[in-house]
Amino acid sequence: MRHSRTSADFDPHDLAAFVSVIKNDCKLYPSESVATTITGCKSVLQEADYTYSAYRCSSFVAHLLGCLPYVYGYQNDPLPEAHDVKAALVDFLYTMFTKISPTSLPLTEQLVAILAQTVFCFRFGPDADSKPDFTLFASLTRICTTKKLIHSHAFMDSFCVCPVPVVEAILDVLYHYCTTYDSNCVTQTSTKVLACLVVFDDEHATNHFWLQNWTNA
Repeated sequence: MRHSRTSADFDPHDLAAFVSVIKNDCKLYPSESVATTITGCKSVLQEADYTYSAYRCSSFVAHLLGCLPYVYGYQNDPLPEAHDVKAALVDFLYTMFTKISPTSLPLTEQLVAILAQTVFCFRFGPDADSKPDFTLFASLTRICTTKKLIHSHAFMDSFCVCPVPVVEAILDVLYHYCTTYDSNCVTQTSTKVLACLVVFDDEHATNHFWLQNWTNA
């Protein structure tokens, strides 16, 4: 049964409650009501006069990006409603970033690691057999894999056969965060992102990267 709680039920400072509701809703079939719930959570969070540490938010980032395989799960072609839910989810993340203390360490490395994890899971599978290749790739590209990543169950349980929108959404979040909050790392980050996209080997995702215009950010 679908839960009856809405964004209005929560303390605007209780970020964990928002993330919990969003995670649960994203496991449902994508619909306008799911997108509306996420947008409502974002609106309440936006009004909160409170800041969080990046360390605390790093878990929320992994949980929220881990929703994307569910949003696009069991669809041979992405549904319009899935795109709407994805847009609301990304918008919530952007709002959450504005609530992170500026004195915190940046989340860029974590977002790059999540991108690398995602492309490897989609290309080679989320099981343990692909882990040595992922570890070697991360070592060669100097991607830190000690950061909080998406739980492997998100890839195993969602049966996501539309991986490109998931990768593009993570690219959008990473580009927005890096260029807005960690601009000194744009060049080195873009190199790592491009290495991930070489592994993913999808023309649409690569074009998405170039359209973001990392070189002039």
